[in-house]
Amino acid sequence: MAVQRLNCVGEVCPKPVISTLKKMKSLAVGDVLVVETDNIASVKNVSEWAKKKGLPVQTEEIAPGEWEVYIEKK
Repeated sequence: MAVQRLNCVGEVCPKPVISTLKKMKSLAVGDVLVVETDNIASVKNVSEWAKKKGLPVQTEEIAPGEWEVYIEKK
């Protein structure tokens, strides 16, 4: 299992969702993508996208106003 990071800090939707979709295509099954963002709407939208795709997803607020969204490729 590899962990890859995607920096979406400063970006607003739909860019983080589109970037996440593109990056997930390059991952192997079992890999985890960590999406970094400072936009709560992006946290919600990326998480909802992953859930709709049936992917395990977790969100963590790492600092005030900064989140990481963990998505595992299945």
